[in-house]
Order: sequence, then structure tokens, then C-alpha cells
Amino acid sequence: MSRKGLALMAVLALAVLLVPQTALADKPLRTCPPGFDLGALTFDEAFALPGTQRGLTDGIYTVEDLHGVFDSVDANNNDLICFQDIYSIAGERPNAASGWQYSFNVADDNASKP
Repeated sequence: MSRKGLALMAVLALAVLLVPQTALADKPLRTCPPGFDLGALTFDEAFALPGTQRGLTDGIYTVEDLHGVFDSVDANNNDLICFQDIYSIAGERPNAASGWQYSFNVADDNASKP
């Protein structure tokens, strides 16, 4: 096989290998660590959670507090963080006297900003 033929095959092989990676780079995944049962949520989706609404109604935190937490956890700035219901960790409802009834375990998702 000639040098031109080998070079052409190498370019084609490289193109085939790079196409899937390029296609995936344009589509961020909403991927969360194992156990984060509520998945990756936007601020508005997290704001609508019943536990969040109870915390606001009971004066445990403010909308500004929620924005601060969301912004500090969202390290990759893609407007998504992962939520885990505290009940799924404990296996039972937390004591109503504790602050845990208003809480979620949160972590940044592993997607990159598109």
C-alpha cells in the first residue's frame, strides 16, 4: 500500500474515533453520584420540592439562602446540582424536631457546561 493510502486510512480511522467524542461533548449529561435519587435539578426544580417549600414556610431558610447554597455547590456552573432525599439515607423519617426534615444531601453533577 502506498504512503498516500496509509495516510488516508489513518485520517479516516482518526475521524471515526473522534466523531463519538465530539457528539457527546455537545450534550451534557445529567449524571449524579450513586444514591442521589432525585437526580440533577435546576434551581427552579429544587425550589418546588416539598421539603424546600416546608423550609421556606416554616422560616428555616430564605430564597436568598437557597440561591447561596445552589451557587456554592454548582462548581461547574451548568445550573444543575444533584439532590438526595435525606429519607433515602436514613431509611426512615427524621425526627420532626431536627432540621433534617428540611434538608437534602446535595452534590454537583459531573456534566460540563455546554
